[in-house]
Amino acid sequence: MYKFENESDANFETLATLVDQKVITRAIGVKIAKGGLQLKHLKTAYDRNSLDKVMLEKVNGKPRVTSTKRIIMALNDFFRRQSVLQPLQWRISFSGYRM
Repeated sequence: MYKFENESDANFETLATLVDQKVITRAIGVKIAKGGLQLKHLKTAYDRNSLDKVMLEKVNGKPRVTSTKRIIMALNDFFRRQSVLQPLQWRISFSGYRM
């Protein structure tokens, strides 16, 4: 049991950005963490267009995290915004180094 709590806590720490930016609630963050998922797993699922499958995956007859479409859509929107901003941030950070 102790190991599970540490793993769950470590998973939740990776989700802090989502909670801080109010993409998900703390309660949903805890559910995601207890489901064995970290931010990198959600990002990989988003990149593979399967975020909804990961969230809805059945475990003991229940969804792994949630079946609430609003939460899944909020996560999709977050990762979509991140993928749009990253190239822009890269160009800005290196714009001062042009020769």
